[in-house]
Amino acid sequence: MTKWLLSAALILMAFPSRGIAETRPSASTQVEEIYIVRSVRESRVAPTDFCAQAKTGFHSDFEDQYTFRSTATRPFDGRMLDTNVKMVGSAHGCTGRTADPAIYRFYLEMLLGRTALTWIGDCTQTKSDFPEKGIGVVHCVFNLSDPLGRYVGGQLTTNTLHSLKDVGLDTDPPGYTQPSIATIRLWRRRGAPSSATTQSNESLVGTWKLVSLTNMGFLTYTADGRFSVLIANNERKPISHAPPHSIEEKAQQFDGFYAYAGSYTFSGDQVVHHIEVAWEQVLVNTDQGRSVKLDGDRLTLRGGFLVDGVMYAANTELVWERMKPNTTDTKK
Repeated sequence: MTKWLLSAALILMAFPSRGIAETRPSASTQVEEIYIVRSVRESRVAPTDFCAQAKTGFHSDFEDQYTFRSTATRPFDGRMLDTNVKMVGSAHGCTGRTADPAIYRFYLEMLLGRTALTWIGDCTQTKSDFPEKGIGVVHCVFNLSDPLGRYVGGQLTTNTLHSLKDVGLDTDPPGYTQPSIATIRLWRRRGAPSSATTQSNESLVGTWKLVSLTNMGFLTYTADGRFSVLIANNERKPISHAPPHSIEEKAQQFDGFYAYAGSYTFSGDQVVHHIEVAWEQVLVNTDQGRSVKLDGDRLTLRGGFLVDGVMYAANTELVWERMKPNTTDTKK
């Protein structure tokens, strides 16, 4: 034993450890982002219009909602100690069978932290009833589709396991981690200027009018870091009489209105809304990330609400138009 310990010590002396600061590429040369997360399927239902073949490119058999959790590993050997550190994202996906019963097609719209991504690829079952009955082993490879053009490309690969229980953190039989441990690699275009250097808070300041839906909406960002959103369904029927109003009338007004406000932070091509007040109390004290695309007086926001593992309006894309200052001369 003493001889073994001495040999180990000599090896460590010959190959000293290097600090993170020594190996991390500088910001000017780094073109790759790497994430390792655990996915959890929160629900599985029959496909809706979200999974239309015109969008996904294949016929869907299932529509799923996922959350993503950060993980913790043991520094000296990389063994994973915690697969459920913190919720860091969500996804809305579609799955379709292929002619090969072992292969499934996938379409996935993901919100990872502040970044909205779209993935398309295949999952292949490599073993069934292994390592015991009821467990199946799968691997997936997805390629990035990024309509905002922030990345040259990207790849998501998974080491996946499924059990007799389709959703949730637990497995049947128990004792496993499902469904996936995913590695995500994103590649920015080399030499492209960082969007963080070309856009600042001043780029967002102003009031924007919603133009991509039939609803009426206004979005305001202020220079001191505050924001507010108001969206109303144009088909809401007015309540013509004085209070008290019926429950049905109140529900109709509530369902046709959408509002929240708070502070915001803007960095690069991402804005995060820190919600302090909202038409639905469940959204209060949540942070909602949006990808940002600015084109003159057009602002495109893409993202969704993640609340307690449930994605609201997942990866919805809204287009806003900057309103001009009111210059109407009211003097007679």
